[in-house]
Amino acid sequence: MYAPPGRAPHEAREWHQGNGWQRQGGWGRHDRWEDHRARDWHGEHRGWGQRGGYGGYYIPRGRYERRFGPEHPFRIYRQPVIYQGYPRFSYGGSSFLIVDPYPESWPVDWYARSDVYVGYDDGYYLYSQSDPSIALAITVMP
Repeated sequence: MYAPPGRAPHEAREWHQGNGWQRQGGWGRHDRWEDHRARDWHGEHRGWGQRGGYGGYYIPRGRYERRFGPEHPFRIYRQPVIYQGYPRFSYGGSSFLIVDPYPESWPVDWYARSDVYVGYDDGYYLYSQSDPSIALAITVMP
């Protein structure tokens, strides 16, 4: 069941402005899409617990239940745009930054070929429906 903790908007804004997802050795900024591919995903990926926790914005429960989770797969279709050094995409009325590299085992155009979904555990993650064992850390943008 989706039940994220509450957070005041100013706290989420400060976390985003301070690039809170980079804590504890998170994936750094890169200006080109090609540079967001991992060389060793298992060594380069950091879950939200390893980053010191998710401190960003939350999707309201009703909207999350209607549009997100494994029962609501979608395809991004277009290559995510690099925004402040991270890939950004929109879906379901929300905009997301991918703050993890994508696995070296995925094709460079996975966004056009693979159905994905947004899930929530200790923060938000992007999962490929064909391989849900891979969870890319993402953050909800304001």
